[in-house]
Amino acid sequence: MAFVLFGVLIGSLVGNVAELLSSPTAQDLITQLGGRQALNDAFLAAEISIMGLLAAVYGVSAANHLRSEEAAGHTEALLGTATTRVRWASSHYAAALAGVSALMLLAGLSIGAGAASVLLDGDQLGRSTAAALAQIPAAWVMTSAPLTVFGWAPRFAGAVWGLLFAFVALGEFGVLWNAPQWLMDLSPFRHSPLLPVGSGSMGELAGLTAAAAVLAALGYLGWRRRDLAA
Repeated sequence: MAFVLFGVLIGSLVGNVAELLSSPTAQDLITQLGGRQALNDAFLAAEISIMGLLAAVYGVSAANHLRSEEAAGHTEALLGTATTRVRWASSHYAAALAGVSALMLLAGLSIGAGAASVLLDGDQLGRSTAAALAQIPAAWVMTSAPLTVFGWAPRFAGAVWGLLFAFVALGEFGVLWNAPQWLMDLSPFRHSPLLPVGSGSMGELAGLTAAAAVLAALGYLGWRRRDLAA
C-alpha cells in the first residue's frame, strides 16, 4: 500500500515539476538523471528508476532469506522431508522475483495514474507502467546475486548489500567522481531503459534477464553440491 501511495504522490507531482524545480541548474540535474529532454518525462523517469532501486532492495532481502533460514537450522529440517534442495531454494527465489515484479507493476500503475490525473493525459498510465516494468530485469539481476553467493559462499551473503549500495552510489555520483565508464557499466541499473521505452530497448532487457538467469543457474549449481551451513 505504501508503495502505491508513494507512486501516486510522485505521479501527481509531475504537473508542478517546473515550479518545484525553478532554477535552471535543478532542471538540468533532473533531466540528466532521467535521461530525457522533456522535463516531465525526465522527472518521471528518474522517480521510476528510484522505485526500481527500492524493488531491488526488496529482492535482495527476500532472496537472502535462503541464508537466514539455513543459519537458523530450518533448512536441514525441511530437507529431511520429501522437499528437495532445488524445490526449497526455488520457493524463496521465485517469491523474490515475483515480489519485485509486483512492486514495479504497482509502481508503474500508481505513478501513471497520478501523472494522468494532473496532466489530463491517459497515455501516461501506459507509458509509466511500461517504464516501470522495464526496471524489473535489472532488479532481477540483484535478486539473483544472493542466490549465487548462497550457492557457493553463503557466509558472504551480506556482501550483496555492499554491491547493491556500490551500484547505487555509482549511479548517483559516478560522474562527479569521474569513475571510469567500464566501472559504471557494471551496474545492471545502468542498462535499464528509461521513459519512454521503445522497441530498441528489447536487447538490453533480454541481456539483463539472461544475466539474472546465469547468476541463478550458478547459484543452483553450487547449492546442489555444497554441504549445509558451509
